[in-house]
Amino acid sequence: MTADSDINWNEIWKNTFEDHMISRSQGEYALMWDTKEKAEKYLQMMEQNPDRVQKTLTLFSFSPDSRILDIGAGPGTLSIPLSGKVKHVTAVEPAKGMAELLKERSQKETRGNINIVQKRWEDIDIQKDLTPPYDLVIASYSLVMPDLKQAIENMQKVCSGEIWLFWMAGMNSWENHMKKLWPVIHGKTFTSPPKADVLFNVLYQMNIYPNVSFTEMGHVKSFSSIEEAVEETRKNLNCSPDYDNQIKELLLPELVLQDGKYINQERYKSVCFSWKNEA
Repeated sequence: MTADSDINWNEIWKNTFEDHMISRSQGEYALMWDTKEKAEKYLQMMEQNPDRVQKTLTLFSFSPDSRILDIGAGPGTLSIPLSGKVKHVTAVEPAKGMAELLKERSQKETRGNINIVQKRWEDIDIQKDLTPPYDLVIASYSLVMPDLKQAIENMQKVCSGEIWLFWMAGMNSWENHMKKLWPVIHGKTFTSPPKADVLFNVLYQMNIYPNVSFTEMGHVKSFSSIEEAVEETRKNLNCSPDYDNQIKELLLPELVLQDGKYINQERYKSVCFSWKNEA
């Protein structure tokens, strides 16, 4: 992969994200997780996929004295297990529901060595909100920052070790559902977020030449009924029950009845970018 010097890849990232948000008529991503109930449901889904977390943790190099920055920490998917292995974790999480659940979990499951900052990464004041330098900076599927170049530059400012970014490659089934039904429901095209190819080119134009690894991730969702699966998809599509038949038609081939539950086992491509920060 190479980055064409005549193309401003950061602008492509920014414009694609803007088109994505406009197509969904959605505000800040953090609003998706504005309640603790939504955050708990997300955590339950992640707990159904423990291999994903364990596999990710094995990638990092750290010691008991390490200090880690987790950007977009969610309910503590990585921050909580890492806190038991290192000296300190700073978890940046803008969503109210996620931050609330993370705080609750950190009080129960850690040694009190997690500092939670409820802000968007774009709004962080490095001097007031953070305690750099960090030996390891992680942004796991949380690069929902329109100005990606500025976001990465700020990561570099606070990192004295490695930076690890995780992002998606290609379409997943959720986006395929959107592509098919969004025009029918909303009368306009659905635009996916920018993918890993754009991220690589932004890094390349910043003179960052990361290690790149591709992996296929497994993602299991469990539903008590077909109606529950339809309801969740309806919420994602922001539509009325009038479209339940079309939604069910899309979902049925993907659902497997197992032990009284309807299981959707999705596979999708993920890309990891990592490098030693030289700044």
